[in-house]
Amino acid sequence: MTYSLPPLNLPYPETLPSRRSELVTAVRAVGAGRGLLAAFGEPAARAGLRLRLSERPAPDPDVRSGLRAGRWEGLRSLPVSPPSPQAHAEQDEHDRYFAVQRTGDDVERDFVAGLLLAHLSAYENCLAMGVTLLDQPEWYRLFAGLRGLARFVEGEDAPSPGGSAQDEPPPQPSPSGWRDGYNPAARWLIGHQLFFALIQGAIVGLNCFASATADASGDREQGLALSAAFLRSSAAAMKLTSDFDPADYDATVRPAMSPPRVREGFSGLQTRDHACLIRLFGALKPTLTALAGRVGVHEELVDSVISAYAAHEYICARFRGDVLPSLRMAATTHGKTKRPGTEVIREMMRARLALIAPAAPSGPPATAPGEADPLGPEPRTGRPS
Repeated sequence: MTYSLPPLNLPYPETLPSRRSELVTAVRAVGAGRGLLAAFGEPAARAGLRLRLSERPAPDPDVRSGLRAGRWEGLRSLPVSPPSPQAHAEQDEHDRYFAVQRTGDDVERDFVAGLLLAHLSAYENCLAMGVTLLDQPEWYRLFAGLRGLARFVEGEDAPSPGGSAQDEPPPQPSPSGWRDGYNPAARWLIGHQLFFALIQGAIVGLNCFASATADASGDREQGLALSAAFLRSSAAAMKLTSDFDPADYDATVRPAMSPPRVREGFSGLQTRDHACLIRLFGALKPTLTALAGRVGVHEELVDSVISAYAAHEYICARFRGDVLPSLRMAATTHGKTKRPGTEVIREMMRARLALIAPAAPSGPPATAPGEADPLGPEPRTGRPS
């Protein structure tokens, strides 16, 4: 079972916006204010939104050639070094596989439009295919970053108690279970597109934090909270991405991520946006680690990183990565390694936490406060015939 995915336009992550004013302009340009999520529940409204968001000029080829020529400006707020030429090549391959097209004409608009389109595609995929792994709180967190962005551009520090009708995510497909539109390949690709857009949101939040720190402005903690909200959404998105029968991963999804379609060792480590996020963590390390124990939102960021890596561990274990190496590990060791992928993910989590907190946890990912166990519940195994 295959699936041809329309390309999703996203900016190069190194060019993402870094100030609230830039986001305000972009949100207004695409009409992405409060109440937008409610429109997801109406087919006609979804069609109109997709048409409006898809109208944009062709991507500027000079953006990519400029990066190749070394005219690298780095992140707007910080001097972050560019990836290596090999990393660029692997990231290009990763973008092609997941149908992501990088743009540079109107970065602010493209970020917001891409974020909305990714959410819209994921929601329509849920309506067609069904949902079995996300409970109601996780469904709510899936849209937390988008809701946080709406509040951020309006200058709100936090949602009002209990939220409001215009803050509510679209209704979760009910009853739980897979539907006639069951297609593991589609779920895998669409879920990853959403993940990339959400990681861009986390970068934007950190960018705003960094610029507010430099300017000594009041957006500092709000930027950090926005980044944490997007990371929590990315955890829910990853769990959604794995919501299909594990047998279909072995039969359909994993073989598609092998030669000749992609190079041997194709890996999520090639994700351009995640690589940029980690470089940004490194650049902000002195500032972030100094906040530990002093600013409550710093703990939110740490918890959100833990939840994100726990979600990756969940997917890995769901598809036998608790006993098998990843594609990249198998390729780099020529099939000799016996280390399971989940073990590597936990090591990566500890390394990332060391960039933002002075004392990284030494044990496995913990359940963040108020969250369900990221490694449960047990999924259903039946599917439509």
